[in-house]
Amino acid sequence: MKIFSVINTTRFKTELVLVIMVGTITALALIKASSMEAKWTKAVLLGLVAVSFLILIPHREKFIFCLAIFLLPIQLDFQLMYSEDPFMVRDINGFRITAVDILFFFAMVCWLFRVLTGHNEKIYLYPQITLPFLFIFAWSTAGIKKAVMPDIIAISSLWAMFKCGLVFIYAANNLKDRQMIYLASGALLLAAAGQAAIGIIQYSIGGTIGLEMLGEVEIFEMSAGESTVSRIGGTLGHANQFAIFMGILVQVNLALMFTKIPKSVKYMVSIPLILSVSAIILTFSRGGLTGMVLGGAFNCFCCMSKQTGRKLFSAVIVVIVIIVISGSAFALIKPLRQRFFGDDRGSADLRPQMRLVARNIIHHHPWFGVGLNNYTSAIYRYDISHTAVSYDFPKPVHNEFLLIAAEQGIIVLCLLFFIFGVTFLSLFLIIRSKTDPVIPFLGIGFTGAWIAWGFQLQFDYTYTFFSIHIWFYLGFIQAIKDFVKMSEKNRINDKSFNLNPAYEKD
Repeated sequence: MKIFSVINTTRFKTELVLVIMVGTITALALIKASSMEAKWTKAVLLGLVAVSFLILIPHREKFIFCLAIFLLPIQLDFQLMYSEDPFMVRDINGFRITAVDILFFFAMVCWLFRVLTGHNEKIYLYPQITLPFLFIFAWSTAGIKKAVMPDIIAISSLWAMFKCGLVFIYAANNLKDRQMIYLASGALLLAAAGQAAIGIIQYSIGGTIGLEMLGEVEIFEMSAGESTVSRIGGTLGHANQFAIFMGILVQVNLALMFTKIPKSVKYMVSIPLILSVSAIILTFSRGGLTGMVLGGAFNCFCCMSKQTGRKLFSAVIVVIVIIVISGSAFALIKPLRQRFFGDDRGSADLRPQMRLVARNIIHHHPWFGVGLNNYTSAIYRYDISHTAVSYDFPKPVHNEFLLIAAEQGIIVLCLLFFIFGVTFLSLFLIIRSKTDPVIPFLGIGFTGAWIAWGFQLQFDYTYTFFSIHIWFYLGFIQAIKDFVKMSEKNRINDKSFNLNPAYEKD
């Protein structure tokens, strides 16, 4: 009878489903890997060993989640199904599975297991963000049906988008306590330090360091004035994408330098900052460097104002520091001068023509666009540039917001701006909080990060709806806001309890 009572419990049924699911996935992975190159068979076997190790360690969910955060910039993936058109450049050409996907999957399974087995867990959906996101997903699905592309690419594009929503939900629900906020922040700084170190080593030796399997590519060289400039990309590939990723984390890192934390911890926090700033400089990305300065100026001004209470003094100090550091950088780093002031237009001359093509697409398809991940297949029909830029440079327009409007429609762009508006309101609440010495500075850091990110994406693209790390940050911000609201509520309740006349000590 005791056996039957155990079998009928929710916990047993959930564990049984998990065992069957993991066994099925393992078998399918081994079958698929056996038909691929030997390196993938080895990768799957190593992955199974790693999963077995994770099952044994305590606090496995926290470890998996922090590891996933650290691996956000690592392009370790394989295409389960693949369909590439040699004449079109798409961001997604097949059903791609990355190491981060697998880790987030296991973390989500652990979370759902906790919910189903009665750990007083609740799933919060954050309708102010998930409802616009679901509408965007449905709208994009309707738009992609009209696009001319292989079904596998259409399905893979929509899955990549939906996956970002799942990451947002998980991050927003599972980073609500001080310990997880600090752990996630530390994992982000480690990821930044790791990428920066890889980039600096690449620049030092003038080539790759053997991490091609993780996404590393050859150093990108381009003309700058009368010479060439080597631009690093870490494991993110292109230097501009590297600058976009690092530009967000460097702002969070900078804000943490103003917090009242022990000196030993502050020294540790300063290491990723120095490495990250150096790495962004070595990308020689004009948009990335300018965005870093703009976001950093806001960042330092807000942090100094919060500490000193003197806004004018803080503004003057920030301006002086920026002038001194920028002047020194231009004076000492010749490639930097060449990139900004030399005869180094490169794609900069093409960007106005690319924007013209994008605007023409938006004019003809204002509602649904030409389909998610389908921009490069449509540009030839709408190229009204005098240089026929689509034939010389058949890539997406170097403006993220024009790209979204052209592929998915103006309504999607407006809804994305609404999501960003909700996020900025959350950041405003976080910055004004007083219950934790670190949290307000995290809010300032992320605000500076969005300023830098938004500026850089006026001159580049990153496919926001395919970028897991962007939606992780959005979920992280919502989790921090919930932590702030709960802390404020507890503080008010404690004050009310202590001020109650009926309360007396024995």
